[in-house]
Order: sequence, then structure tokens, then C-alpha cells
Amino acid sequence: MFFPRLRRQAKWVFVLLIVAFAGGFVLYGVGTGQGGLEDLLQFNLGSDGGPSVSKLEKRIAANPKDAPAHLALSRALSAKGQTEEAISPLERYIELRPKDADALIELSSLYLRRAGRFGTELQALEFEAATLSNGSFALAPDSFLAKELNKDQLYAILAADVSRRRNEALGSYQGAASQAVTTYKKVTALRPDDADLKLALADTAEKAGDYITAIAAYTSFLKLVPDDSRAPFVRQRVKQLQDAIRQPQPPAPS
Repeated sequence: MFFPRLRRQAKWVFVLLIVAFAGGFVLYGVGTGQGGLEDLLQFNLGSDGGPSVSKLEKRIAANPKDAPAHLALSRALSAKGQTEEAISPLERYIELRPKDADALIELSSLYLRRAGRFGTELQALEFEAATLSNGSFALAPDSFLAKELNKDQLYAILAADVSRRRNEALGSYQGAASQAVTTYKKVTALRPDDADLKLALADTAEKAGDYITAIAAYTSFLKLVPDDSRAPFVRQRVKQLQDAIRQPQPPAPS
């Protein structure tokens, strides 16, 4: 995964990348007309008499290979706002039904939500690290005041704790982003002729910092629909990403 290393001087670029990543999936859509994030958000288990979470859990306990029950449980949990809890039963469903492209799209959307959650946490930790010195502005690490503050044991402990939590959040964000890309690759493998899916994979990979995968997906899109109205933008984006790989820095914002 070609995720740019987080550097102090580039943290605001990284924060913007998080925001763009969280929104890019919805912006491009998937072109399937079914499944995916829209259906997931619209799923309702209230008035339509759908099974409750507890009933589904009992059903799964009685038959762990009941694939529809795992899918229903994931959707029920997601409908209740328990996004993180919804991931595990959907992963299990896909183990049982690995060729269900719509379920894979739903799982990608859950991974994206997970990445967004860790991204928000990371953004907050960046602010915390920046204001730890005196509560109003960040100090250059090599400045005299910063060096003097680092001599204080309490400050050093607080700074180390923020740094640890920030690294953990970054690792979790990268992991969720990578899972979203990997899952979307499976979707495009199942539907290789869907140009919109290629574009969605490219966008997801790009926002995750996986420029190699993004370029490959954009290129596949161009092969499928070379005369599409979006083709000029895609060709420009491919060039920008290729330049970014040659010169390690975030590509120009779209």
C-alpha cells in the first residue's frame, strides 16, 4: 500500500485526505442500482416487522452457517447505528457467500465508515498535539521553547501519550482504508465490465493513498468507456498520480 507517511509538516494535507476519502465513495457511486451504501442507509427493521437483533443472534447460534441470518443481523445492527458491530456478521456472510457483489459493496461502505471514524479521531489528536504546548499554537519541534518544555517530565509524558494514540489511530485508519480497497477489488472482479465500479475503486484507492491500484482502475475504466464524458478528467488524474509516484507527495486536489 502506497500510503503517504504522515509528517508533521503535512498533517493538514492528511486531514483533508481523510475528509475526501470519507466522501469520495458516495460521490462516485457504484453504478449498480442496487445494494451498496444507499440501500444500507435506507434499510429499516422497524415497521416492516423484520427480525430483531436478539432473534437473529439466536438463529445464528443455532446455525452458524445460516448466511441470510448473518446478512440480516449486519443490516439490523447498521440500521440501529451500530456500524462497527455490523462489520463482523457481514464479513461472516461473505465468507459463506463470497460472490455476492452487493454484500461486498455494503462491506466496503462499512469499512469506509470505520476509516472515517478513525480519521476523525486522528484529526482530533492532531489538534491535541498542536495545542499541547500552551493551548493556542503549535511549537516547532526544534525551537528553544519546545526543547525547554520537553525537559518537563509531565509534558513529556503527555506528549508521548498523544503521540502513541495518534500512531494507533493512524494505523487503524490505514487498516480500514486498505480493507475498503481490497473489498472493492473483489467487487470489480465479480463485475469486470461495470465501468462505474472501476471508477469507484479508483476513487477509493486514491483516497486511501494506493495510487498503483487507482491508476490501474482508472486505466480499466478508460478501456471500457474511452468516450465517456468523464474520460478527460480520468486521463488527467492518471497523469497526476503517476507524477505523484515519481515525486512522493500528495497529488493535486481534484
